[in-house]
Amino acid sequence: AWKAVIALRDSALPTAITLNGKNVELDYSVYTSMSKTPDGLAYDGSRAGDQGQPALGNGLIINYNTADNNEEVDIARRLPESYAITIDAGDLSRQLETTQDEFVLRTVYTGANSGDDNYPQWIKAGARDQVDCMNSPASNLMVLGRGVEIAVKADSTGSLNPIPASALNVCIDRNAIKTQLAPGDHSALIYAYRTVGGKVSPIASFIVPVSLTVPNKTLTASNHYQVTSSVPSFGVNRNYVFVPTGTSLVKVTVTLPKALDAPNDCSGVILGDLLGDNQTSYMPSDPTKTTIISCGSNGLIASDARRVINFTINNPKPGIWDLPVFGLYMFSNSNYTMDVEYVTGTSSVQNIVASLGASAATGLSGSFTWTLKDASMPATPDTKASAFQLTGLEGLTKSQVAQDATVNVASGLGALRAYPDSVKSVTIAIGNSPGNDIDLQVMSCDASVTDPAKCTNQVGISDGPTDSESVTFTPKKGQVYSILVSGSTVKDAGNFESAEVLTVTTPEAADLAISGSGNAFTIGYDVSVSEIATSALFSNSLFTTSGYAVVGNITLSTADGTQLTALPVAITK
Repeated sequence: AWKAVIALRDSALPTAITLNGKNVELDYSVYTSMSKTPDGLAYDGSRAGDQGQPALGNGLIINYNTADNNEEVDIARRLPESYAITIDAGDLSRQLETTQDEFVLRTVYTGANSGDDNYPQWIKAGARDQVDCMNSPASNLMVLGRGVEIAVKADSTGSLNPIPASALNVCIDRNAIKTQLAPGDHSALIYAYRTVGGKVSPIASFIVPVSLTVPNKTLTASNHYQVTSSVPSFGVNRNYVFVPTGTSLVKVTVTLPKALDAPNDCSGVILGDLLGDNQTSYMPSDPTKTTIISCGSNGLIASDARRVINFTINNPKPGIWDLPVFGLYMFSNSNYTMDVEYVTGTSSVQNIVASLGASAATGLSGSFTWTLKDASMPATPDTKASAFQLTGLEGLTKSQVAQDATVNVASGLGALRAYPDSVKSVTIAIGNSPGNDIDLQVMSCDASVTDPAKCTNQVGISDGPTDSESVTFTPKKGQVYSILVSGSTVKDAGNFESAEVLTVTTPEAADLAISGSGNAFTIGYDVSVSEIATSALFSNSLFTTSGYAVVGNITLSTADGTQLTALPVAITK
């Protein structure tokens, strides 16, 4: 390290800005504009970031499934803070705005298989912004004046105002990515070294990180992802599956082979999941519920259930699914098979919304079509396995919350909500406040409490970075519940919508009939006059007088119980 410091001292280059004959080393910052990133957030200035600045990226995340082959990186050229606050700041600023820096670019590749002799150079830094950019010459980067400027609005959002002549263009070799990169995580670092008079600084002035994930399989053309592999003790195997937009369901199965000779062929793994981003997970956080083993403390395990993890998700979040398999420490090597299957189907309706009205005397009936587009597994809806059920009641409330304020949201049940014994679970969801970050808390207290402010036992909290939050809980007898919404980042009037869904212990069944074959099916549904007359939901006061809707689902399933789709049903008075 000392040798590097001495080398830097001995090879220091003159700077474009000087003060009293001495060099002034500038600060350089990397900025990018990305509207969609793996954490689900935008880094394009459309939301506020830290210290009153717009949220912007400082590197590139390349989307495997797009065709864009040029990405722009903007560089800010600034005075160090220690100089910007001195009496010489004015002269230094004038020098800054009338000078420029030139940088030599070097790209270093890391990540999956980057050490292979045939590893492709899948990006080119400094290429021209043109369609065939990989065939264009690469040149040094020039940054003029202050480089990129950030236009900041009163609400701390904003945008980049780049100087085109100073932008760093990064060309992406889509052909190399599709045909030469192995599945897995790939990354690159673009180093920028200041150069003066043919001499190059030994230390990079700034670094642009670039990342890319190549999926093992894209779920399309009836192809599923299946792998039989092994993972060592404390090891991890990554499995990346791309789920296209419009996929109806994804089914994930991990199976261990049956052990025949304990402890020699015993296996044990933990399945993780990040679905479409780096936050969304279906599997419970408790590792005992995500673990499968073929041997226990008493030897072989006969139960097949202990050796299989199987879950199906309807309306899956599109994007790359990360399904890591971890090897348990007690087994030197664990064998397993992973199978990821899918179905893509379309319905002629996305939901069923109806008004009871005169239907109380005639019944409520209708039909829609469901078409199978693509699948890697059997996907024929079965009448016996499918169902039309009315599962509860839903109420909607419109409210407002201000910045740094907290409001109690009342519903048809009041500010302190008491739920009847017939309610199995309650889901509170807030949203429809675009651009704001609002948070949700559910509090409980004894039914004798009358002041919502004194209801302080936290039942659940949802405080993500957006306006969409939800909490599900099981109401207890003798308890009442307060719903609190807080304004973490509110840029406008703070309007939002709160939905309260009460799921009853005993769903009410209605009639469903399926006809058709091949890829096209007609689904007929009916709630008869007698079913309406005897329904506890349709006679509930929340439905008859408080504006709640009776809600449920029409679920289409295969004969083996795999749910193909679920259409929400809402019936108002």
